[in-house]
Parts: sequence; structure tokens; C-alpha cells
Amino acid sequence: MIDYSKINSDNRKYHAACSDKELLRCYNMEITKQGWCTSRSYYLQSLKYEMYNRGWDISAICNEYGGLKLHPSNNCKLEEKNW
Repeated sequence: MIDYSKINSDNRKYHAACSDKELLRCYNMEITKQGWCTSRSYYLQSLKYEMYNRGWDISAICNEYGGLKLHPSNNCKLEEKNW
């Protein structure tokens, strides 16, 4: 049996350890994938959680239900903070 709580925990640890550039690469790699499974939903949930955790404004890549928009037109890049 698949232990989704372990998968979720592993995903959270992985995304938390990523640099900003690596985290963004994770998102950009997902927007071209067409397949879907439960494990992927946990991966994407963890990815979105980590983006929020870092204080990123991801409103442009979230749909009206709060899920990530996964379409090649949503390819993202990092912008420097100038505050």
C-alpha cells in the first residue's frame, strides 16, 4: 500500500531544501506534463505550500480554486526584490 503521508512529508522536505531557483524550476517542469496521479497532486500541493511559505506572490499562477495553473503559457522566472 502507498503511504501518502510519507510521500507528502518527503515532498515538503525536498521543496524546503530547494533554493529559490530550484523551486521555480520544479514548477516550470510541471507545466508541460500532461499525466495525472495522486502522487503528483501531493507534489504540487507541497510545491505551492513552499512558495507561500517563502512569501512569494503566486496569484498569477493560481486558479480561482487555489490550485496551480499548469499550462506552458505560465512559465515563470524569478524577479529581484527591490525594497
